Amino acid sequence: MTAPSGPGQPPEHGGSAGSGYPAYHDPYPAYADYSGYLDPEPPKPPRRRKNSPLTILLVLVVLVGSVVVYAKVTANNAAEPDTSAQSSPNSPGTTAAPGSTQPSPAPLRPRPTRKLEDHPLMVDGGKLAFAQCDLPKIGRATDQLRAYYLAGLDCLQRAWTPLLEAANLPTHKVELDTSADITETACGKADKDEQFVAMYCSRNSMIYMPTKRLLRVYGTSSPGGHLATLAHEYGHHVQSLSGMLAAAGQKQEEAGEGTPGSAELSRRLEMQANCFAGMFLAATVGRGTVTKALADKAVNDFRQADDSPDSQSSHGTGKNQGAWAKRGYASGNAKDCNTWAAKPADVK
Repeated sequence: MTAPSGPGQPPEHGGSAGSGYPAYHDPYPAYADYSGYLDPEPPKPPRRRKNSPLTILLVLVVLVGSVVVYAKVTANNAAEPDTSAQSSPNSPGTTAAPGSTQPSPAPLRPRPTRKLEDHPLMVDGGKLAFAQCDLPKIGRATDQLRAYYLAGLDCLQRAWTPLLEAANLPTHKVELDTSADITETACGKADKDEQFVAMYCSRNSMIYMPTKRLLRVYGTSSPGGHLATLAHEYGHHVQSLSGMLAAAGQKQEEAGEGTPGSAELSRRLEMQANCFAGMFLAATVGRGTVTKALADKAVNDFRQADDSPDSQSSHGTGKNQGAWAKRGYASGNAKDCNTWAAKPADVK
């Protein structure tokens, strides 16, 4: 999250480690292909031995006897109808006998889907679970701020988990760092104080909320700003869990570092995180201590953040940032946060 563009303005939501773009590290390497069970080693053929004429004669007699017996059995059974297709529970197109059980296939384990505009969350959509969110009173002490953020993370986890589970996506919890300041992260060096306020690193699934910087920007009179920042950074965690962060990271590599195409992908990531934050506020407003006034203030904070509107902007204009947060807040549906399908003008 970068610093405010002017005096008294809240910062942009969403930051990076060491660059203007979101720090990305894929926490989900491709799973090894599953090829089933290995076939057992075939038995070695027995050693051949010479047979005596008497043995050969006995074998011939046995074979002739078997043919005669088989012919009699076949003749006796010829008049009987073949009911195997009706009685076999494994025959195609048949119904298993009452009371019998068929083995069900093992469920697929949750894994990210590396897609963007056609990601299941963007196509099928879905709303967050309504979450009772009881946040403690915010204060300037480190333990008070950490308690506030931890309570917020608990609300975020409870709100997002059912939707992610329904899409068979991972749901592991995010970690929280509330050091007074940050210089180094698992994703590399942190930006300077004037460049960001909070950030998410996918390498260790960590949200960094440096208390010194957050107090400088929000103090304790704007708990909505703290909550909006936390919800935005959690939005990046959702992008990581879902696979969209991996897909965007790959496209950024293809576009080239520092190019307008890479910057636009960064803005789409940031504005989607704003929209996800709006979804969360819609799911918690009026429940617990998240009042309508607090939620409205949190959504409006995104509009106050502003970034240079040139082609190298990593976050976008305050107008567009606020518009995406408001969109998520108004609909509460993930399919309305599809920044990947948005026109370039809507993500400037």
